[in-house]
Amino acid sequence: MPLNVGDTAPDFSLMDPNRQTVSLSDFKGERTVVLAFYPLAFTLAARWRCPASATSAATSRPRTPRSWASASTPSPHRAPSVREIKANFPLLSDWPKYNTARAYGVFRDAINIAARVTYVIDKEGIIRGVIESESDMEVHSRDALKLVKELA
Repeated sequence: MPLNVGDTAPDFSLMDPNRQTVSLSDFKGERTVVLAFYPLAFTLAARWRCPASATSAATSRPRTPRSWASASTPSPHRAPSVREIKANFPLLSDWPKYNTARAYGVFRDAINIAARVTYVIDKEGIIRGVIESESDMEVHSRDALKLVKELA
């Protein structure tokens, strides 16, 4: 079961495609964070969703949040694929143990992938939005952007 609005977001340290560690705590007090979990990176659905998220993030400037997508895939992210799907934010890998997806309550053990859930986390590390939809991928970008603007 996903975490709720008002909960403290668990810290995490995940690798980006350049093998750099990114942690939620690095941005505490500085920026709103959008953290999206989705199953099976680089599938058709994921390829469609990332450009939509990138477009939404671009329209929120100059107060752009730090936006991440974290996928529970069977293999690590590859930088060429990140460029290929035109993401303007880092795709972080939770592979192979999926500890972040588990901490956020979105990992589905029965099928070994994360649920499609997006969190909006304020500058103090409090969850301000939880967006859940397995079928409407556009709602994640649209509702996250709305929350980010309200928090600005």
